[in-house]
Amino acid sequence: MVVPPYRRESTRFVRRIERFLPSVTRDRFFAGDLMNMIDLQEEIFDLQIDLQNAIGRVKPLVRKDPDARAHLENLRSLRWYSRRLGDALAWHFLASNRQHIDALSHNHLTPIPLNKESDGVRGIWLTARSQVGPLWGIPLVHDITSCLRVGDITFMNVEGFDHANPPDEPPASLKLIHRTIEVKTRRVSETAVDDKSTDITLQVTMIGNEPFPDLPVAPPPEPGYDPPAAPLRRDDPRVDRQLRRMDVAVARRDATLNAINEVDGVHHITLSKDGDDRHHWPELRRAIRKARREGYAFFSIDGFVGYSVHYNPDGITSEDMGREELVRDVSEHLTIRNSDRNSLTIGTLPIDEDSHYATEIMPFFLYDIPQRAMKEMLRHQLVVTTLLNIGRVEKALADAGFEIIRKSNDVRSFAYATELTWPSGEKFHIESGAPWDDVMVATHELLGLDSVIAKAVALLDMPNRISIEEFRRTWEREAEKGNSKSLPKDDTTSAA
Repeated sequence: MVVPPYRRESTRFVRRIERFLPSVTRDRFFAGDLMNMIDLQEEIFDLQIDLQNAIGRVKPLVRKDPDARAHLENLRSLRWYSRRLGDALAWHFLASNRQHIDALSHNHLTPIPLNKESDGVRGIWLTARSQVGPLWGIPLVHDITSCLRVGDITFMNVEGFDHANPPDEPPASLKLIHRTIEVKTRRVSETAVDDKSTDITLQVTMIGNEPFPDLPVAPPPEPGYDPPAAPLRRDDPRVDRQLRRMDVAVARRDATLNAINEVDGVHHITLSKDGDDRHHWPELRRAIRKARREGYAFFSIDGFVGYSVHYNPDGITSEDMGREELVRDVSEHLTIRNSDRNSLTIGTLPIDEDSHYATEIMPFFLYDIPQRAMKEMLRHQLVVTTLLNIGRVEKALADAGFEIIRKSNDVRSFAYATELTWPSGEKFHIESGAPWDDVMVATHELLGLDSVIAKAVALLDMPNRISIEEFRRTWEREAEKGNSKSLPKDDTTSAA
């Protein structure tokens, strides 16, 4: 059978992504030469560039060729997965610290270049490779990720770690040190070697807003050495903007739990939630095995989100997705009886590229499922659909003691409110919008309804965590600025 060219190209890209799975789904920080980590990142970057070029070649063909349109969408999906490979490394680097990841995500996503020939790209990779070692540690280049958008490189080091003699197994407890920097590159000179090549000299500057490691003192220059004069450079206003973003990122990263923190001129309530999250990976693994046997499986978590799993070794079709059992399972497991607040929101695992929640959600390469299942997802042999009933979340908030404020007839549009009472007897009315961020994280990480409600419940305990004096001072400052009457909350950075 002759395989169409579009399918051959897609298959080649899928196989390249699959080759990275063993590297990004387990910790590689202590495996072999440290330069292996840089090589891995650059290989992911090469994949992203190749996908970007393939997209550029197909775009002009879309108007006249329906097959090109489908191929273009597939390439864009694969490009997104290639970004998520970088995100998986970022989650490892930052020890899955959501507060740290969120702090570095507040910026525009850097586009993927068409090649690595620009001076700026060269400077970033030169810096990453040249600084590997005991002083800076291991670098992660932000351009290969979608979630790290502030700074160019984050270096991860381990306090007291002997890079010359790494242990076979990581120590039981590690104190990680992270430093994020911007890299500025400019061309100092260029000399033509022949008709096809040019020697260039670049000046690369590392800029950071936190202390650098203790660097060795450079030896004095040889007698008579006269360094070449670099061209004068005008002040670049981008540096000030970038340093400001990094200052804000550090403030977000270091926000104190169960306190009111000021970040970029705005006060934020930072509350820790009680209890540990439990991912329902075993249920997903069982459903995948059943779907392989029967073509379909379904399970729900706490009745607020259901997962339909569809399998076809020849590729999922519309008939595979239209199983009659799905309607029955949704009705039986997700519907609230005798309620007008049922609402079904449908999505897929993994999360799509165009969702603004994606930077908050664990990359699916880190799911505790077999790599075979990940490959089947990439090949569209396995599809997992999410079915969320937000009415269950509303009901759980009401059961926890919150007043539900309905904004419209749309079930998805509501807020929850309560009156907090401090030991002094002083009371404040607090109102917050529907917790969609928490809901989306729970849906795409297979967490229970308790994970969503726990953040709201922490708000009820705020009088025991934050003094009335501190709360009142913050309220008055925000009122002077004309901010909203209510005081939203979040466990990391919500505006007061």
